[in-house]
Amino acid sequence: VLLKIINHGFHCDYGIPTCILREIAIMKHLDHLNVIKLNEVCQKENKLILVFEYFGQDMRKYMEKLGQPLKLNQIKKVMWLIL
Repeated sequence: VLLKIINHGFHCDYGIPTCILREIAIMKHLDHLNVIKLNEVCQKENKLILVFEYFGQDMRKYMEKLGQPLKLNQIKKVMWLIL
């Protein structure tokens, strides 16, 4: 799994901002081949912990593996997959 920890530091009286809750709700319902799945959301103290499915590589690792900046046609392919 992939854990993303968000230190929100919000006041307990106000809770988590609506925009963050909305983004989490959208991510929970996304079901697309090119988007990793958000499996669970946990809250501990002033942190949100997002639990995603495991994915062995990210864009940074891919670019480091190439050893050079992406070419225009590669950027277009990646953007096509994302959109």
